[in-house]
Amino acid sequence: MLAAIRRASGEWEAIRQLASDRQEKVSEAFERQRDRDLNASPLELTRFSDKADLLFEFGLVEPTDAVRQFFWDCYDLRNAVAHARRYAESAGELEHFLYLLGEMQLWTERLRPLGERR
Repeated sequence: MLAAIRRASGEWEAIRQLASDRQEKVSEAFERQRDRDLNASPLELTRFSDKADLLFEFGLVEPTDAVRQFFWDCYDLRNAVAHARRYAESAGELEHFLYLLGEMQLWTERLRPLGERR
């Protein structure tokens, strides 16, 4: 996602496309990183959902309702896994989890060429 966004825009130009509250959060995180002599880029400090919004904003991914829902499902799954929540306690939840993993792989393959240098 980052590579595709970087090919479409500069770092801070991309951040300016986010909602104002998200721009502020990224700027605050960037300042904290800089104050600690850390070298994070602004885009690396965005959330998964910010990156998805930027893919839509720059026309890199068609923003259909189904695609937007898929990215939100991935964001929710990432949060569930990262925060050790239970995310596959039933057969239906496990099926959805496995579906999302497969779809993530397909999206990774679709986005990879967008980030490659030409």
